[in-house]
Amino acid sequence: MTSNKRVCIDGRVITEQLHGIARYTNELISSLKNVDTNGLEFLVLLNHNCNTKNFVQEKNLNFKFVDIQPYTIIEQFKIPVILKKEKIDLYHLPSYGFPYFTPCKSIVTIHDMMHYFMLGKKKPLHYHYYNIFVRKAIKASSTVFTDSNFSKNEIVKFYGVDPGNIKVVYLQIDKDFIQLAQNEKKKSAFNHQEYLVSITNKFAHKNCWKLLVAFSELIQEGLLDINLVLFGKLNSMAESYLRSCTENVKERIRIYDKSSDREMISVIKGAKLFVFPSLYEGFGLPPNRRGSMKPSSHLSCA
Repeated sequence: MTSNKRVCIDGRVITEQLHGIARYTNELISSLKNVDTNGLEFLVLLNHNCNTKNFVQEKNLNFKFVDIQPYTIIEQFKIPVILKKEKIDLYHLPSYGFPYFTPCKSIVTIHDMMHYFMLGKKKPLHYHYYNIFVRKAIKASSTVFTDSNFSKNEIVKFYGVDPGNIKVVYLQIDKDFIQLAQNEKKKSAFNHQEYLVSITNKFAHKNCWKLLVAFSELIQEGLLDINLVLFGKLNSMAESYLRSCTENVKERIRIYDKSSDREMISVIKGAKLFVFPSLYEGFGLPPNRRGSMKPSSHLSCA
């Protein structure tokens, strides 16, 4: 009897706070219980600090918990050992932390080329990591998945990959979020005063610092009479600028560094304008998630 092929999905990027690649990987793993595995056996690698509430162990779906942080030197040694020990036939990495050597076939998902776009702002160590390990991941993979034709063209441009080896799979908003987005009632974040809302994170390309600068200057010049709500953690540049703002600007800004989807949806629905000032996106999921909500505010991707 022929044994089932074993597929390993590396989900170590998933943490308690889901965003970006972590959310993508979470949805990928969660969806496995709804598809016909066609005799495949799936092994999912997770770190111990992972949010596992959406994961259910099935007949052909098992989880292995490890203490191997992604994007580290140690993963270059430990992940290949696990793949060999577990007799994995195909390794799928939905992010950038690819082992240089793998004992099996592999596929990788490259969501965007932000790491090249932002190289001028990174340290030399980052440059060498992305230039060596991401290039190796793309060259070694039998198939490269990406989120958009824009990202596909960028991968071909920067790495010289055969376009025929790249498959575009568009991102989908999860059903639970859509249901919340359609049914959740709007809630004012500023006691019924008008406000702008934006989703950000610590990466510089999200351009939160520039949004704060523009907002502050318009308030100071009396050209804007509105508040600002930010969802996500600020980077050091944005935090530093915010500390330097005058009190009349600070009192108009509210930051939700941790929030549930339910809370975020209700606050966004109450906003006058949704702003997404990112400098670079492979797909841009936040505006699409905003679009799944019943219309109650305008959308700007300026």
